Amino acid sequence: MAVTPGRWRLIELRRTREAVRAGIDLLDRKREGLTRELAQRAGLAASGRARVQAALGRARRSLEHALVDIGRYAAEGAALAQPPASALSVTHDVVIGIRVPRIRAPSAPFRPSYGPVGTSWALDVAAGRFAAVLPIVMDLAAEETTVVRLRAALRRTTRTLNALEQVMLPELDAEIAAVSAGLDEDERDERIRRLRATRREAWPARGETTAR
Repeated sequence: MAVTPGRWRLIELRRTREAVRAGIDLLDRKREGLTRELAQRAGLAASGRARVQAALGRARRSLEHALVDIGRYAAEGAALAQPPASALSVTHDVVIGIRVPRIRAPSAPFRPSYGPVGTSWALDVAAGRFAAVLPIVMDLAAEETTVVRLRAALRRTTRTLNALEQVMLPELDAEIAAVSAGLDEDERDERIRRLRATRREAWPARGETTAR
């Protein structure tokens, strides 16, 4: 049987539908993975915020004690004597196709660069505690950035999935149904034409038999 243009169109539509179905399955798995990863990362970010708040609270309390001991101006002068913090490095990992950052800085124990005159042990404690906050803040910044990117990826994935499920797939189903109905109608018409042609060919033979 020759493959008509209409039947080719039906084959193409069915192949497209299979591809869309495969895409829907893939996106559905990706959405599930993003949802799980987002929940995990959001929990880490919440834990990180709590850690930062606790560490900052300890550092601020120590600084208040130091200010009582040496005064604000001496504390500010000691802060200016400290060298600038080391440069941060940002690398990226890939999580479910999403680039997420990792922020790092050279880690070293705090060492005061200011002299002992005019300062106090309480200031050393406060400065050390503020320095200890930095790694926690970097981890928190990376986790919060990751959460933002995962949420954006989840929204994009959900929009694409909804478009495939609610728009493209129904349109394909409707077109497949229309093409199939048209092909069925063409086949019925072709059968009727063949039946009529067969009957027309049979009538002369019957007439000749009757005349004899």
